[in-house]
Amino acid sequence: MYGEGMSHLIAAARLNIDITVLVANNQLYSLTTGQSSPTTPKGAKTKSTPKGDPSVPVEAVLLITTVNPEASAIYVTCLKPAEVTEAIVQGIEEKRFSLIDIDQLCVTFSKQLTQ
Repeated sequence: MYGEGMSHLIAAARLNIDITVLVANNQLYSLTTGQSSPTTPKGAKTKSTPKGDPSVPVEAVLLITTVNPEASAIYVTCLKPAEVTEAIVQGIEEKRFSLIDIDQLCVTFSKQLTQ
């Protein structure tokens, strides 16, 4: 979503389309063995950035609320399932664009983010 889908995400937020977008954000491209992604922390060593990721990570909540202050954008962690559920329900009930950025854990590759 924050790579190839970014322009669509921004367009939908700017138009304030009444949709709720759920993003499972594990800060990596884990299906392709853990390469860095647009949300990988700067300096993180991954398979594709062995010397550390030089890029500034996308801050999705800040981005969406900047392009449309009327849109809803929230960060939640998968470690608090009740908060995830509450955010999803609230996002669906709101009659505006809603982004729910859900921090996910990748048990296989996320350890490289903390090295």
